[in-house]
Amino acid sequence: MGKTTRILSRAVARSPCTPIPPRENRSPPHRGPTVTRGPGVSRVSGTPQWASRRTTITTDYQSQITERGGIPGRLRRAAESRGSDLALVGNRSCRHERLTYDELWSVVDQFAAGLLELGCQSGDHVGLIAENSDLWLISDLALLSVGAVDVPRGGDAPPSEVSFCISHARCTAAIVESEAHVEKLGEARDQLSWVIVLSGDAPQGTHSFDDVVELGTRRLKANPNEISERTSAIDPASLATIIYTSGTTGNPKGVMLTHENITHNIVALPEMLGFRPHHRFLSFLPSWHSFERAVEYVVLDQGVEIYYSNKWTLKDDFHKVRPEFVCGVPRLWETFYVNLISALDKQPRPVRALVNAALAGSKAYVTAVRRRKGHHIRDGEMSRPGHLERFGYAVTQAATWLPHKMADALVYRKLRAALGGCIGTAVSGGGPLPAHVDEFLDRAGILLLNGYGLTESSPVICLRTHDRNILGTIGRPVPMTEVRIVDDEGRDVGHGKRGVIQARGPQIMQGYFQNAVATQAALPGEGWLDTGDVGMLSSDGDVMITGRAKDTIVLRGGENVEPEPIETEVCSSPSIKDAVIVGHGQKTLGVLVVPDPAAVASVLGLPGKPDEASIAKDQDATAHLRAEVARLISRQRGFRNFERIGKVHVLSEPFSIDTGTLTATLKKRRQVIERQHAGTITALFSDG
Repeated sequence: MGKTTRILSRAVARSPCTPIPPRENRSPPHRGPTVTRGPGVSRVSGTPQWASRRTTITTDYQSQITERGGIPGRLRRAAESRGSDLALVGNRSCRHERLTYDELWSVVDQFAAGLLELGCQSGDHVGLIAENSDLWLISDLALLSVGAVDVPRGGDAPPSEVSFCISHARCTAAIVESEAHVEKLGEARDQLSWVIVLSGDAPQGTHSFDDVVELGTRRLKANPNEISERTSAIDPASLATIIYTSGTTGNPKGVMLTHENITHNIVALPEMLGFRPHHRFLSFLPSWHSFERAVEYVVLDQGVEIYYSNKWTLKDDFHKVRPEFVCGVPRLWETFYVNLISALDKQPRPVRALVNAALAGSKAYVTAVRRRKGHHIRDGEMSRPGHLERFGYAVTQAATWLPHKMADALVYRKLRAALGGCIGTAVSGGGPLPAHVDEFLDRAGILLLNGYGLTESSPVICLRTHDRNILGTIGRPVPMTEVRIVDDEGRDVGHGKRGVIQARGPQIMQGYFQNAVATQAALPGEGWLDTGDVGMLSSDGDVMITGRAKDTIVLRGGENVEPEPIETEVCSSPSIKDAVIVGHGQKTLGVLVVPDPAAVASVLGLPGKPDEASIAKDQDATAHLRAEVARLISRQRGFRNFERIGKVHVLSEPFSIDTGTLTATLKKRRQVIERQHAGTITALFSDG
């Protein structure tokens, strides 16, 4: 047994599955037909008065969000009563095997004091280029504790992106994971006063993590309370972080979030998630993603134990850690589903027939249960079955109870065991969750809370809850948050109609750093954030996503992809006249290609004068176009794995003004193209 295995085994041996306590507070009543509000929101028009009344969760949110000390101040106060309690358990990529709350904050203080010795000052912008680990968390908390603003980016980001973010954010220093990441700083390194390397050898001109901790330890001997004193002076309205997210021009945009913005999620989420101290949280998403980052703050605030994992050890870690709380992107949940179905497909035919019959009965059973209770969305509204309908559902429920129990014994128990057998709350966020996966996990008895948000909203806007887990929705707004649906002119369209989702609350960003044009587009006024997502609102206040108004494509793994730069590269081939990238909610990208018939004919030596339709039918021509796409969108040309195109379809006619696919100025109408070719796109991704 390896060192990490022993650590995890010791850590969880003392703690069996802890049940989620029953919640006394029910979902808040709906607050109006056109704007849905989370608890703690006044119904005053204009800018909301967040603290106008106490909420149904009996928490004074506003006073907690605006307490001095910001994020580190709140987390320090929460840790004071948990000194010897376990805070985190590391894996092989971590420096520390395990840390209690006292030990964690001791290291944070030492590292923070070391930062001061290097000249770090309140308000400085400091790059943080690293992957998920204990040292990422320590670096982040140390920077926030001295009032600095961190600028995080993943360690796998290309050098050009890292250099751009560091330069654009006007960073004066940087903390990087390893020597290899120092090189990624590129020309931006010239503007940096110092660079810290967290792991491995620190090259000349940089500082190691241990060196900085040693500097801080010596400094704290003169004033042991220096860091806590600095933390207590932090203004919650001051900037905490600049998180760069994709921009329509290809360059990332720097989302400015204050301590108050992020503290909103720390305060608002615990009651909705339902965990409690000493629950185990398995952490494996990138910490620099706003979703994972906010969750880590929440679990530290609530005394939940963090267990670090990664994509290579995740399967084993589910068994070793037996987590009670997990957050994942849709691809994680789909992977468990696909693996289970694939395993069933390998069984002998009689076994498959039995299992499939049980699963079909189970689907009918759970569907009947939900519809009988009215927990079902129909045509954008909650169904309200009459007495006769409820009786019919009850009959179906009774008739399919046995197949459901068979499915549980044959299939669902194995899935729950693969997740460790202890999960009380699972959250999906960072991308659209496939409906069939959502429904299957529900039938399997796994409480999956689908959430919604953006980096620009710190990030959570809506979340399904234990009490109201309505499939097909993203839930209701979290406390102190409003959501409305507007048309192209910004007018509220009310419930039951599609439009752009806008959100308002204390978690909404301050704007994009040094990008007034993008800020104005995202923040149209009166505190509203234009999410760019298309959705609708039920009369009960549940929000549903139906598409995207923005061009940004969100893959199932949570990756944001801007299609325009990829389309431009695809169209650099002489054989391709136009292209539209598709794939929102899918595992990979696809592309609709308009060929240049003359160019293709020239390359392949085709006779006559072929048109688009004949090119689309020619196997050699379509193979050539697929090869062109693969050649252009490749790692060698600077594209990341998730930006590569897995599906190619050759269109039989060009885009035009007459078909409505081009504007008068010959710009592509992406939504019209996707609507006209909806069947083609569905078929393109039919095999996953």
